[in-house]
Amino acid sequence: VLLFSIIHDISERKKAENALLVSEYRLKEGQSIANFGNFEHDFHKDTLWWSEQTYNILGFPVADIPPGYETFAMRLPDGDKEKLNDLVRRARKHGEDYSLTYRYQVPEKGMKHIQVKAQVIVDEKGQPKGLKGTVHDVTRQTQIETDLKQTKASLESTFNISPSIISKANMITGYFVEVNPAVTRILGYSAEEFTSKPFVDFIHPEDRKETGGKVSQLTSGLGISSYENRYRHKDGSYRWIAWDASPADSDSIVTAIGSDITTRKLAESRLKESESKFRSLFNVAAIPLCYVDEAGVIIDCNDRFTQTFGYTQSDVPTLEEWWVLAYPDPDYRKWVVQTWDAAVEKARLLNTDIESVEYEV
Repeated sequence: VLLFSIIHDISERKKAENALLVSEYRLKEGQSIANFGNFEHDFHKDTLWWSEQTYNILGFPVADIPPGYETFAMRLPDGDKEKLNDLVRRARKHGEDYSLTYRYQVPEKGMKHIQVKAQVIVDEKGQPKGLKGTVHDVTRQTQIETDLKQTKASLESTFNISPSIISKANMITGYFVEVNPAVTRILGYSAEEFTSKPFVDFIHPEDRKETGGKVSQLTSGLGISSYENRYRHKDGSYRWIAWDASPADSDSIVTAIGSDITTRKLAESRLKESESKFRSLFNVAAIPLCYVDEAGVIIDCNDRFTQTFGYTQSDVPTLEEWWVLAYPDPDYRKWVVQTWDAAVEKARLLNTDIESVEYEV
């Protein structure tokens, strides 16, 4: 028995096969990580070829033969189906490449957003014979873009309807670079007018030095809260503005919110005037007076009180101490306190003045 054999060295072929397997594995892993696949569409045979990730993206079980185009297109909403069909027709007829992001209904996973990019393949005569392209699941990116648009719209709405001035200012140039419509209502200027001059030009001369210190604070990385200064109105008057501002960013831009507190400042000024007048009358009154808060703390006594009873406010800081010094007899003091408390409670209930009661001090 004779045995003849031929031995071939297939090392290079095996290396090539292994390299191909590694390449295919890397391509498959890359497509899975990036969540995109690729496909081919033969116009003449009307067949499709999909990569494994394309099956996964579109929600079909992996198979040797992909579903037909019509089966695939059934999951498209009507409007998107019409757009894609039109692009495929133009690719067949005119050889036009296309790109489209469409919605795609995947069973048990809901609506996805798929981005497809397709390039026409031509035959030896230059006629379209098919497509090759990629599909990319951009559902998450689309949702992020939608959320960003909604956030931007919300911020723009807040910016436009805010009753306070919302602005951005450049700390290097000293100009406002953006301001909302509230500036017109509060200060009378248009946005263009308000951003055309250095902001120091609008500030009351007496407030400029202190405001300059706040600017330095902002550029050093510190914010400010409830800083008050006066801004000139277009009619020449001044408005009090309370500012809250973030530290300057890397471009020296500060975001600031300014609230008009002019009415409050006027009310505070009038209150101070009223308190000053009350204090003057309190001190010159011809009868003994003391000012007591709800907790029984004696805030102040006028000169006549000290002249009449010999006690200063520091001698009798509370009603309790006044009772003891003014009415040393315990029984009499008890009666005084009871009748006084009753008179105060009656006045509180009836919202009237406290009735006069005579006591021997």
